[in-house]
Amino acid sequence: MTTTLLSQINTVWAAHFHLSLEVSQQAGTTLIIKDKRTRESWLTLWQVGQRIVIEIAPDLLAEVQQIIDALPTNPCLSAKDFDAVWGVETLDHSEMKMYVLEAAKFTPFTPAPHYLVRQLTPDDQPAFDDFLARCSEDDKDEGDVSIDHEIAFGIFDQQRIVAAASIFEWRGFIDIGVLTDPDYRKQGLGKAAVGRVCAHFLSGPRLIHYRHDVVNLGSQGIAEGLGFTYYATIESIMLKS
Repeated sequence: MTTTLLSQINTVWAAHFHLSLEVSQQAGTTLIIKDKRTRESWLTLWQVGQRIVIEIAPDLLAEVQQIIDALPTNPCLSAKDFDAVWGVETLDHSEMKMYVLEAAKFTPFTPAPHYLVRQLTPDDQPAFDDFLARCSEDDKDEGDVSIDHEIAFGIFDQQRIVAAASIFEWRGFIDIGVLTDPDYRKQGLGKAAVGRVCAHFLSGPRLIHYRHDVVNLGSQGIAEGLGFTYYATIESIMLKS
């Protein structure tokens, strides 16, 4: 990854968390209180330059601060630090891979000729609803695709939507959601849909962002196939109820 691209990524994250660029380049952990969070909310350890930023519930502030204070000066917390204090058995863990797209590295993908790729409109909502009904709840939650997002593209097999991708604003980035009909996987249709939304925004000023759970190898294949640049793996932990 180029220094310029890394600097762009860090600038977006620092602005989102209202950190100065100077602070973002200093090792340590910043805690941000979020009143709507609870003890059972995920604690995500966001990497912002040389710093870790965690958004936490008010009633966890003292406990997390104690973990920081018990470590060497200016620690960058990791999931292992929470495991050591709270116990691995008391926590759920998750990891997310993060990517951005550089125009020079973009490698679009074209599906088989009998598929139609086009932008979705409100008139496509009935077909889109049928498409969602064929997908599992877990896939829909992770895919996070909607016609109501900033823009959406669909892959059609005649009148049937078989894959879709949409883009929305997320923490200062353009972020991508993608979903494929279970009966149409292993054909690159999700990659084709993501590629079309990327092409739509590629010349714009905002960084195009992609993320997925580390165990989602299909999403990893989309990112790598289209030329996204990996930049971080983000850890999250949550106290078990």
